[in-house]
Amino acid sequence: MGGTVKQLAARSSLQRPTDQQITTAEELFHWAEGAFHNVQFQYVTREEVREEVREEEKLLQDRIEAAVTVTGTQKFNSFLPVLGCRDKLNVRVYSSEETGKVVRVGRLTCD
Repeated sequence: MGGTVKQLAARSSLQRPTDQQITTAEELFHWAEGAFHNVQFQYVTREEVREEVREEEKLLQDRIEAAVTVTGTQKFNSFLPVLGCRDKLNVRVYSSEETGKVVRVGRLTCD
């Protein structure tokens, strides 16, 4: 849908006088709202995106700080999460192995 909107917006913009062309994201948003009545568009400001990125970076930083190095990861081919535990993985040298080795990847505790 996004590609179609941008293609039609480009065509519409080129058909307009030079002082009325679509040149900003906000203008694209307003044009799209008027051109597509059965589609709901949402305009997100740059500051809203920056705030969301800051929040995501904080969450990732917390996870990175809690991470534990798993020795020997280059020899493993399969990494599967252990159900019910966010800080453990079942690792296998070969994907077809029946059983693997459970390793901790975080500082959380679970049983």
